[in-house]
Amino acid sequence: MDSFSSAAAVPSALLAAAAAVDGIALAPIGATLVGLTLVLALAGSRAQQSGRGKAKQLVGPKSAGEAPASACSKHGQELGDEAAAEMSDDLPLRWSFVPSEGINVCHRMYEQETDLCHVKVCIMCRPYHDPKRDAAGDYPSSWHFAQRSRQWEIRFQLRFKQLPKGPLFLGLEYSTFQRLPLLVRRAEAMIVAAVNKILGPVYKSSGDDPAQMGGAEAEPPCWALPLCALDQLIVSETGAEPDITSSLEGMGWLRANGMSAFSRQVDECMGGLSTDKVYTFGLWSVSRIFDVLNWTLGLPAGPRLDFGRLGAAPPCFLGFYELSAPQDSTQRDARHLISRKRYYIRTAFWSTSAPPEPAHLRTALQSKADEKPASIAIKSKSAQKLGRFWAWASDLMCCCSSRV
Repeated sequence: MDSFSSAAAVPSALLAAAAAVDGIALAPIGATLVGLTLVLALAGSRAQQSGRGKAKQLVGPKSAGEAPASACSKHGQELGDEAAAEMSDDLPLRWSFVPSEGINVCHRMYEQETDLCHVKVCIMCRPYHDPKRDAAGDYPSSWHFAQRSRQWEIRFQLRFKQLPKGPLFLGLEYSTFQRLPLLVRRAEAMIVAAVNKILGPVYKSSGDDPAQMGGAEAEPPCWALPLCALDQLIVSETGAEPDITSSLEGMGWLRANGMSAFSRQVDECMGGLSTDKVYTFGLWSVSRIFDVLNWTLGLPAGPRLDFGRLGAAPPCFLGFYELSAPQDSTQRDARHLISRKRYYIRTAFWSTSAPPEPAHLRTALQSKADEKPASIAIKSKSAQKLGRFWAWASDLMCCCSSRV
């Protein structure tokens, strides 16, 4: 993705991706107008984001150095005065286990224990929304991000108590369903094509409209990645696992060292899972597409699209789950329904730069006191109004394209 070195290359990339994914034939004049419209839409969205995410200076290491001592919390803490003061100076990213035990921040390791597994999670993120602070290394994980182009990194570590019997996925779920205008769907197709080039084939679904399901279960809009799409895997004996808040340099296997070899190693490890082993995973390769601080998506060095315009109203869910077969063995249902998922990890995340509605956040986090089922957080949302210009552009795109 580093080949996308300037925004000037974006118009042709947008059109090529849209045509390749959706099989669209555009008349020359129509293609020019559609390309211009997409670029203006994305650029306009980026301009909306430019004022977001202004953070206070955070006391931390001024330059890259060795990994600090481990920062660990049994689970997210309820916000007291001290925690609230700390979070006010932290990055905009917030996350929580689901059901929630409290709100978590970056650069700390949090633990959760369930009947299925013992989990540790740490999210690291550079303050790329504040270039001066980023360049000065004025944040806790600057020792790790120095000389690296990644924007964030997710690390999670599992010790299974119950071994999975079906395939495992790392999945991103939206908390709302929204019918997207055609113009936005074209932009989304471009982003999906870019992610496929980085991670290989991924499962992407626009979801089912709960209002149209007649009481049947609706699939949430979602992405699902096979485990070979992750960037690092470390397998350790219990008690000898690495500290996920420290350097993992030289440990385990990296996808960057060869996709085929990494896929074979992942398949071998997942085929022989054990309750006596600890599995550590890392994900960062899509961090330059998914901007979790400003809640946008886009190409590196190119325009950005507001994630909310793609139906991803905050918060979103990130889960590590086993997908069971359909209850009716005669069905060919490839959907990733929540009822078919056995979650080993389920988290919600959002940004204070684009905060969710408080009532929706409380529902999505499913605090244990509420005892609400996971599917309660999936709801229909009316399509975002794009204004007269974008409505005209969407109609124009319909007129200029034809399916082959």
